[in-house]
Amino acid sequence: MDREGKLLIHYRYDGAYDFIEGLAMVFTLGTGTDYYGFIDEIGNEIVPIKYEYAEIFSEGLAVVRLNNSFGFIDKTGNIIIDIKFDSADSFVNGLAKVRLGNLNFHIDTNGNEQ
Repeated sequence: MDREGKLLIHYRYDGAYDFIEGLAMVFTLGTGTDYYGFIDEIGNEIVPIKYEYAEIFSEGLAVVRLNNSFGFIDKTGNIIIDIKFDSADSFVNGLAKVRLGNLNFHIDTNGNEQ
């Protein structure tokens, strides 16, 4: 809805978050697992609703989970940092905390360990 309460994007999802960096995270409820993706400001699905988990975009990338592993996508849905981590946090000041096995470390926006 816009600020006057006019519906701009019709209801197609079970939930939606605010627009951040031009995209809104949306989700559908599944049996045991919800599925996440992203739409633009006119309702076009930019990132398919296929991820088991997602976080809003931060510094141009979003954390996503697929097949119980985490990675990062860009605003067009391309995988920028491989979906291989056991956990991952959003980027803050150019770094994201990730876990792979027993190792916790930070990566930069290119996926390089820091």
